[in-house]
Amino acid sequence: VLDNEKKDSYSLVIVAKDGGSPPKQTTTSLRVIVDNINETPPVFDAKLIKFTVKENTLPGTVIGDVRAHDMDAGENGRIMYYVLGGNLFGQFGVNRTTGDIYAAKIVDYELASSYAIIVQAVDNSNVNPMSSEVVVNITIEDVNDNPPVFSDNPVHIQMKENLPVGS
Repeated sequence: VLDNEKKDSYSLVIVAKDGGSPPKQTTTSLRVIVDNINETPPVFDAKLIKFTVKENTLPGTVIGDVRAHDMDAGENGRIMYYVLGGNLFGQFGVNRTTGDIYAAKIVDYELASSYAIIVQAVDNSNVNPMSSEVVVNITIEDVNDNPPVFSDNPVHIQMKENLPVGS
């Protein structure tokens, strides 16, 4: 079985002999190049990936990475990453070439306390591209960034005079 990932070419010497008397022969060289076909999809290092990020993390901050590997050689083994879904409010992004997950906006716990984004890895085959997906669970850590707020400001309370202490 020819497999480009194991050996991409073979060199042969071909000898042709006739049945004459005396026999004559000639030789030539032949090089067989094994084409690389896209046989395998990218595979992520983990089936489920979890990250925790603090609220107020700034846009562009890398919070983790996803990595996939492809057993194919050349362009068939080069991987690009995409966010497919679960990215509520466009909060996170993925670097298409490295798989780094980053904050696309300032992270706000009050907007959402967790995300389950789906990241896809696609190989670069132009004939038969293959892909796989992984779920990335991102938990947002709340920080005390909002002071208490009175529902009415100013607050008005009416009391009768001469009430006992503690009323």
